[in-house]
Amino acid sequence: MTPGVSLGYTQQQWGGVATVLVQPSPGLRAEGQFHPLTLGWVRPYARLGATAFFVEEDAQGATTFFGGVSGRAALGVDVQFTSRLFAFADVAYEHFLTSGDRYQPRSVLFSLGVGLFP
Repeated sequence: MTPGVSLGYTQQQWGGVATVLVQPSPGLRAEGQFHPLTLGWVRPYARLGATAFFVEEDAQGATTFFGGVSGRAALGVDVQFTSRLFAFADVAYEHFLTSGDRYQPRSVLFSLGVGLFP
């Protein structure tokens, strides 16, 4: 389980999301987002992007600035509760492009969260 803080922007159907993954080896995720339709207060979405991790230790204990990098695809849904509050859930597939002991080449991830509109 890894907490993250995201900032996103959507204009009509298209948008983008940047996420900082808060952990001992911090990560940064950037994704493009597409909402194919709106069903009242429910908006399904698809995302494509990448994740990178920084300041990692390798198997010998040496610290490297740049760690694992992955390509990412996700499907999810936003649910609007009020004019300012929403929740989201998605499932994602990540394929790590870098090899190493810390990362499996392929991962399936589940995300849950809440958000506030300004």
